[in-house]
Amino acid sequence: TLHLPADTSASFHIETFNGRIANQLGPAPRKTNRFLPAQELSFSIGGGDARVSVENFNGAVKLIMD
Repeated sequence: TLHLPADTSASFHIETFNGRIANQLGPAPRKTNRFLPAQELSFSIGGGDARVSVENFNGAVKLIMD
């Protein structure tokens, strides 16, 4: 789980092999393969100043705006 301040400025790239992505900051994730549970999400908020990359094999990834 990533808790981010309201003034976050970053570009995100998130991938999971077996787990869902929950995103309170913007777009919904998309499935990367119709036969696997994998999901992927790429987006930017603010000016996109920082780069955040998350790869997870088994489990959920949550982005929460504080």
